[in-house]
Amino acid sequence: MKENGSLVQKWGMTLFALGFLILLVGMMLVIAGSAQQTNVEGSFGGVIFIGPFPIAFGQGPQSPILLVIGLMIAVVMVLMFLSTVLSRRKVTLEQ
Repeated sequence: MKENGSLVQKWGMTLFALGFLILLVGMMLVIAGSAQQTNVEGSFGGVIFIGPFPIAFGQGPQSPILLVIGLMIAVVMVLMFLSTVLSRRKVTLEQ
């Protein structure tokens, strides 16, 4: 049984190292790709939650669309969180 545990640990470390290497290569590719791009106009948008209050931001020609999509995703996430909390509270009250 001890041999099986060491085999699992060896594979776990190998997979961790492989995942880290893939992540590193991906970041290097993104940096190299962005260094080649010049004078490209892009859009970005995002939503940050500070407590229950969402802060939306964006820049560029498509930023209103990105902001709406970000806020819709935020609302879905809040609803999923609330449904999880309420279902756990209901299970706890029933027991």
